[in-house]
Amino acid sequence: MSTTSPAVPVPAPPPATTAGDLLRLAGGVARAFARGPRRFELRRVLREWLRETAARRGSDDLVVNLGVTRLLVVGGRELSRHVLEGTPRQDGYVEGETKRKAMAVLAPGALTVAHGERWMRLRRFNELVLRTVDDPRSREAYLAQVRRAFARVVRSENDVRACMREANRGIVFGPGVASERLSRDVEFLSGLVQSPVKRIALGMLARTRRRRLYDELRRLWDDPAAAERPTLLGAARRHAPDADGGEALQQVPHWMFTFTGSGTDLLVRTLALVGSNADAWERARGEAVESSEAPEHAGRSGGFLEACLRESARLYPPVTRTFHRCPHGDTVGGVSIPPDMEIVHSFPLDDGAGDPGGRVFRPQRWLEPGEAARARAFADPFLGGARACPGEALIVFVCTAALRELLKRGVRVRGDDLSREPLPFTFPRELRFTEG
Repeated sequence: MSTTSPAVPVPAPPPATTAGDLLRLAGGVARAFARGPRRFELRRVLREWLRETAARRGSDDLVVNLGVTRLLVVGGRELSRHVLEGTPRQDGYVEGETKRKAMAVLAPGALTVAHGERWMRLRRFNELVLRTVDDPRSREAYLAQVRRAFARVVRSENDVRACMREANRGIVFGPGVASERLSRDVEFLSGLVQSPVKRIALGMLARTRRRRLYDELRRLWDDPAAAERPTLLGAARRHAPDADGGEALQQVPHWMFTFTGSGTDLLVRTLALVGSNADAWERARGEAVESSEAPEHAGRSGGFLEACLRESARLYPPVTRTFHRCPHGDTVGGVSIPPDMEIVHSFPLDDGAGDPGGRVFRPQRWLEPGEAARARAFADPFLGGARACPGEALIVFVCTAALRELLKRGVRVRGDDLSREPLPFTFPRELRFTEG
């Protein structure tokens, strides 16, 4: 008698989109635009189309076939964790070509587009510099910059961004050291990083502004007094992995656009969620006023205000996508990933199904160790493991301090549908600012 072993499933790539799927996308874009050009958001249309198409294919992950190229869009948490958990290296997962080409406009030597030994070196450098927020002298200096910057009147998201821009320059370089033009150049170039259409259309201007940006950064770096200041640039001078600071300077623009990009988004969304929730507003305002009356506690972390920030990041992640590739291919849970295929992470594609926190604004979960651990394990907006954000402590500190300054003045932000449960999957565009 002979026996046969059960067949072993052959690994296969995730299902791919068809021409019909692309026609549905085109129709969705046309309908969204027809409803009102001013309210049109291509990103929202794309995410809705990806979720619906993945659901029809019965897979969390999807290969989007664009004809000239194929992209693996990762929507499943298992595959996402697998790609992100290890250190970036040639025999594993490295930065995607899309990300590398985009970052070349701003900082081709940044940590986010490095792998192997170079990534290890730059990772250590970024940690040493950004963790200066734990040093009492630096922390006091950073807090002073936030207070100075957020003392102005705030009536819109653009006003918040302007405050964050000023705080950013003070924290990175020191008060009154760097020009506002430098901040504008970083924001202009980071806008091109996010848009391939703008990169093509504004290529010549991008090169001019990038040259001007690095000329000023070099001037600030070469200032003999820079190393003595309690700033990020001062820490970079002390810990630079290279004698001339070339690699170190490549990290500075990324630190800067994080403040006025995802950092400002996080702050504004937190203000709106707190302002739209009566209980959270009373508790957060009370903590802000109390800490302002006790200066020794003004820079503290771990309280309700920080919990509000972390809950906001859980519900509306400030970073929604990133790109990787696997040079030699891989197999994960029966799913085959072809060599060098561009891998796009979209955080998150699902509507929160299975999320132990749900679509509910409940900041106090972050004050309860067990519940906070479960929320982080499900979807940590700052990532985890080797690729955990090295600047998490700094951006949380800055945003918490800014939140405290605005709330103690009575700045309140409300957004449509943010007082309802469950909360909308997409953050509202229209926000209402009041003060007093």
